[in-house]
Amino acid sequence: MEAAVQLLFMIGLYLLPSIVAELRKAPNKGSIIVINVLLGWTIIGWVVALAMAARDVPPAPQPGQFAQPGQFAQPPQPGQFTQPPQQRTYRRPNPLRYRGN
Repeated sequence: MEAAVQLLFMIGLYLLPSIVAELRKAPNKGSIIVINVLLGWTIIGWVVALAMAARDVPPAPQPGQFAQPGQFAQPPQPGQFTQPPQQRTYRRPNPLRYRGN
C-alpha cells in the first residue's frame, strides 16, 4: 500500500507542470503537456514545462480596447465609417534606367 502511495506521488510530481497549466488555463497548454510528457524525464524539460505553465496569462481584450501588437483590431460595426490608414507608396526604380558601374 505504501508503494502505491509513493508511486502516485511521483506521478503527480512528474505531471505537476501539466496540472498547473490546466488549473491556470494557460494558452499554450498543449505544448506544455507535450514537453512535460516527452521531455519531463530530463530535469531541464521538466523545468521548462513548469516555467511555461507558471507564466502570466495575458488578459482577454475588452471590446473597444486598442489592439496590442500581435492582436487584431475589431472590425467596424455597420454604420461606422472609418478613414483608411495612410499608406506610403514605394516607387520601384526602373532597372533599365539605373545601371551600376
